[in-house]
Amino acid sequence: MLVNSIDSEFLFKIDRKARDIEPRLTLNTDDNEYFRKKIISRPDLPERNILPTKPSHYKLLDAANQVSKHLGQIIKPHGDEVKTRLLNEWVDFIEKKTQVIVLKVPDDLDAFVMFETLNDRGLKTSQADLVKNYLFRESGDRISEAQKKWSAMNGALDSTGIDDITMTYLRHFLSSLHGLTRDKEVLAKIKANYKGKTTAISIIDQLAKASTDYVAVLNQDHKKWVIAHRFSETLLSSAPQ
Repeated sequence: MLVNSIDSEFLFKIDRKARDIEPRLTLNTDDNEYFRKKIISRPDLPERNILPTKPSHYKLLDAANQVSKHLGQIIKPHGDEVKTRLLNEWVDFIEKKTQVIVLKVPDDLDAFVMFETLNDRGLKTSQADLVKNYLFRESGDRISEAQKKWSAMNGALDSTGIDDITMTYLRHFLSSLHGLTRDKEVLAKIKANYKGKTTAISIIDQLAKASTDYVAVLNQDHKKWVIAHRFSETLLSSAPQ
């Protein structure tokens, strides 16, 4: 009964039109399915066996494990009746005493300044998220298309295992089109040059396509070079002696 109460009040809601149960919290395109299957689904379901494929998946898994470990340490010394009471106290704390602070700023550039001021780590990632959010907003009713292309770009970049590579890639890409671009100028140049649905989708499409070449430049063993090497060998072997 307590499990069902937590499920219905905190984790899930019923979509009467779709006649389905939906999570109350929805993550981005890259993380949502993993979050639903690995983190909030029932522990006995087969879908829990899904494996992480992105750095953000590992972070979600680590966060869930940390919470589970912490709660386990709290209830471990006690009997079942006390364990239930302690867990209920945590639920009451989250529901009634936890506060979420929302900071509203006039525009995306001010939001970046806020990130830069309050956050001493991960500034590049913060601005990359602002770029993504801006382009998604500009894409209008084509946002699903924009999300798929951005996800494809991220998938290619994540394969390098390099921290903050998204921001570095955006800076290099814009520098190739609009001249030298510094980190703090990335969002401003995106906003100045890509307004409206058509241009937003166009730049995300270019970013997605160019990301594979960018990754190849960073990796001499990339499959693009293997294919190119085999092709050149084929040409040489078929050339007249």
